[in-house]
Amino acid sequence: RIYNLGARKIVSVGVGPIGCSPKIRARNETEGCDEETNDWCARYNEAVVRLLQNLKSELKDFNYSFFNTYLLVHDFIERPSSH
Repeated sequence: RIYNLGARKIVSVGVGPIGCSPKIRARNETEGCDEETNDWCARYNEAVVRLLQNLKSELKDFNYSFFNTYLLVHDFIERPSSH
């Protein structure tokens, strides 16, 4: 619908590592990230990128930018000393 209104450039922000949120970490005995939840977050982001790629191939003049917050935030959490 937004394309039909004239939008040709889309910015999409991926979901971050929800499994590393304080609420989820508090549920684990180790207080570490829940990797299963994070796996679903990563899969969701991959599906969004595939959808955007399909739209780009189907719609004239359609362009997008996808910011993968998952990778950035997860790296901050896993390797804080490198930032």
